[in-house]
Amino acid sequence: RTAGVRFQAMLQGLSDLPIVGDARGHTLIGCIENVADKATRRHFDDAIDIGKRVSNAAEPLGLLVRPLGHLNVMSPALIIEDAQIDFIGETLRKSIMKVTDDLVREGVKIGS
Repeated sequence: RTAGVRFQAMLQGLSDLPIVGDARGHTLIGCIENVADKATRRHFDDAIDIGKRVSNAAEPLGLLVRPLGHLNVMSPALIIEDAQIDFIGETLRKSIMKVTDDLVREGVKIGS
């Protein structure tokens, strides 16, 4: 129970990122919804494959997340420790920011 509360708080802490439209879940199941525009909740074009981009950015940093379209889904082991939850949060933040920077460089419009 304690780990689930910390995991959900970590996910919510990612809500300030420019392409995170929603961070949701229950206990140790979590999902990040990636959006092109937070105000309208407009998704990225399917060709951008945003979930896969985030997954690909996280993997070399040691984190595996499951891409499902515009979502990234996670369900860590029930024996996860606080330091591991912190690692997931830090790594997701780095990965999402890298993808955001890459998209801006590619000329993809983020926001309204």
